[in-house]
Amino acid sequence: MTIYDKKPLPDGVSAAGRGLQPRPAIRRSDKKMKPDTETEIRIADIRNCPEVIPVLAQWFEDEFGYEDVTKEDETSWLEQSLQTDEGLPTTLVAYAGGILVGTARIFTDEMDDRPQYNPWFGYWFVLPSHRKQGIGTALDQARLKAAKKEKIGRVYLCTHTQKAYRFKRDWRLIEERIYYGHDAAVFYKDL
Repeated sequence: MTIYDKKPLPDGVSAAGRGLQPRPAIRRSDKKMKPDTETEIRIADIRNCPEVIPVLAQWFEDEFGYEDVTKEDETSWLEQSLQTDEGLPTTLVAYAGGILVGTARIFTDEMDDRPQYNPWFGYWFVLPSHRKQGIGTALDQARLKAAKKEKIGRVYLCTHTQKAYRFKRDWRLIEERIYYGHDAAVFYKDL
């Protein structure tokens, strides 16, 4: 079951319960976890749980780690989501069983050399131990809902690893290119 809202977790949830621990090491057994269909997935707007910013910044540095982007840069970009009551940029977070397990963003200006492509879906990440449980899909659905609420007609996405996944979900390929030294595919989706 997925709950979409902008409310923080209930009182009494500990800092550890909010996922404010260091990113766990990926063990072979983590990759083989069976989906837990009984765990409630909760999607929240970061504006209601800004204390997760340091954890997300660390995830981004670990997962995406571009040479010219620091953890401080990631933190600054995440804090931009706190500057307005709604609108872009928007950062969503996912909780499973009260634990922070994933995130996804909608933002502008991903590619300096492609200013005509805006806004972007990016920074889509789920902890390896919680993948294949519908969390990434729930985050994607919440991003689409948020984009539609903002009356956005088209969104863009650049991926190094999820090309087949995006084709299956009716994203349209614009181009393939080298981005930050890696093969990448740029997609769009009309809403």
